Amino acid sequence: MPNPQWVLTLAYIYHFNPQGILIDVIVPPEAFIPMRNGTESFSANSPPIFAPNAVAKPANPTTGRQNNQGFEGLTISPDGKTLYVLLQSSLIQDGGTSTTRENTRFLRWDIEGKKWTGEWVVVLPFFNDNGARHIAAQSECHYLTDERFFVLARDSNRGYGFPNSTSVYRHVYRFLRNKTDFRSTFSISRKRQISSAPSMTTDHTLLRPMEPSFPTSHPLNITHLSISISILSSPSLVSSTEALEMGRDC
Repeated sequence: MPNPQWVLTLAYIYHFNPQGILIDVIVPPEAFIPMRNGTESFSANSPPIFAPNAVAKPANPTTGRQNNQGFEGLTISPDGKTLYVLLQSSLIQDGGTSTTRENTRFLRWDIEGKKWTGEWVVVLPFFNDNGARHIAAQSECHYLTDERFFVLARDSNRGYGFPNSTSVYRHVYRFLRNKTDFRSTFSISRKRQISSAPSMTTDHTLLRPMEPSFPTSHPLNITHLSISISILSSPSLVSSTEALEMGRDC
């Protein structure tokens, strides 16, 4: 951005200036707010160790984002005027379970005008793990042009610290955004399914970005690393050269 600022995404989107001062809070559209018993509830249904009985009731929201499935992907246009955010997987009302959560939502925010200006559907890919069909939730999106974006989709419950640490699926996809979003017929404040809304299209599978695991001789003495969580591209990616940097937690 011309005047660097940071935008952090959790349940809401928090906008900080370079000095670390909070200057704005972006509230998700109504359809994204998790609701339990008629009230807002951002609980992930994972009680703290000091209060193990403080479980959410019901365990899952009735509408809104799933437990711990917020705006995982966030990217900003080079001119610093437009913010794009992508849910990790679908909203509850859009089929948000482990096996039917492929229709996730992609939003555009006007930073200067402070308003939502677009909404699209990204259909997440499927993968097979020991004969079972799973949906690859996304961990990152990255701006290429106003109409093209990278999305990093991957498996879960694999990596360092898990019983089975070898990853089975980590792919970066390039998506093409539809010129017309579905806000005209599917209001972003309406709690209704989006299964029939037009979705963004997959241009092609770009690459499988990382090896499933590192050997035991890795200099950090880590036998296996956990999920891929970030991507960074070279400007040449907008044309034809495929050059990509990957990041992860471990």
